[in-house]
Amino acid sequence: MAGKNRKPRLELLREFDAAPIDTLFPQIYVAARRNCSPANIERERGLGKGAPFIKIGGRIFYRKSDYLAWEERHQPVRTTSEARAQAIRLREGLNVAVATSREG
Repeated sequence: MAGKNRKPRLELLREFDAAPIDTLFPQIYVAARRNCSPANIERERGLGKGAPFIKIGGRIFYRKSDYLAWEERHQPVRTTSEARAQAIRLREGLNVAVATSREG
């Protein structure tokens, strides 16, 4: 990723983290954050599976707040305890949804 005229991945990550929440970033920053190639980001976008984006004058940008929200929803579970915590949150969310629908 640190090819000719490209910033190193760590620099892209530092800039992303330091930027205000409403900053728009080109896909190279999202690729750095996901540790994948820009082509992978393009492929996901084409399939409708990628993070929300904004098209300005034919260029694609990702708003930091939108990307972080998407990343939170699509983050893989890494440990058994994280999986249990995620299952509990999902169950609690379903219980709230069921209770609300029964009340209404």
